[in-house]
Amino acid sequence: YYAAERALPEDLRRLEEIVDGMRRNLDGVKPSEDLDANFHIVIARATHNIVWLHLMQSLFDAMKEFQQSVWRAVYLTQEDHHLLFNHHQRIFEAIKEKDAAGARDAMIEHLTFAEQRSTAYVTRQQQ
Repeated sequence: YYAAERALPEDLRRLEEIVDGMRRNLDGVKPSEDLDANFHIVIARATHNIVWLHLMQSLFDAMKEFQQSVWRAVYLTQEDHHLLFNHHQRIFEAIKEKDAAGARDAMIEHLTFAEQRSTAYVTRQQQ
């Protein structure tokens, strides 16, 4: 939400570079877990809220290994990678268009999807 309201041109450029990298990875069928994590950090940075940025950075640092293993285990197919790319593309476009509500909605959709996949993965691991 706040990234859409506050993003500066350099924030948008960084986000666009990440989304372009994700698009190139789709063509090469390469994973994008590092780009995915960076995308979320750049969005936090684009809010220009230092507390939010530090919180997000701390969460990602603490969960990096878990996040990478889950990413590799639950996003296995080309269809999964395209779906994730489309989520990130929609979030980026909403931020670029300064559509705060659209950015929030796209992010909620993305995070809900990621939560569902991650929860299913953890549940399978515990059985």
